[in-house]
Amino acid sequence: MWELTQAVQFARSQALTRGQVIRLCPESHTGPAGRQIGCGQDWRQGFLVKALAMDAQDATKNQVLRVFAPLAGPVHLSFRGLRGAEAIDFNALGDTNNNGSFRYQYDAAPKIARRLVINRTGRLRVELTA
Repeated sequence: MWELTQAVQFARSQALTRGQVIRLCPESHTGPAGRQIGCGQDWRQGFLVKALAMDAQDATKNQVLRVFAPLAGPVHLSFRGLRGAEAIDFNALGDTNNNGSFRYQYDAAPKIARRLVINRTGRLRVELTA
């Protein structure tokens, strides 16, 4: 859970510092040599933070800022975003494109889970769930 909290805070701080859109997304594990730096769908396989190009015509300027390793141990991690979003974008003010929450649960203790909630202003809170 600490790595995920750190990733969210890093992405938001980079958006504020750089004054541009920063995306937090699950890392893709496809492509040459089994690893391609890009957004995937399984948050347990690691996640990345990248700066997005200012316009669609210059997508080559998308820059990966940090890659977070896959989660250790048997855990379940899922994200539910508003409107079915798979990634979280932070704008230059640190606000998100949608609010959402991560559910983090150890497979060995399925009745104990935590939820990391991200609101529209990019702020976090952690909740214990059953």
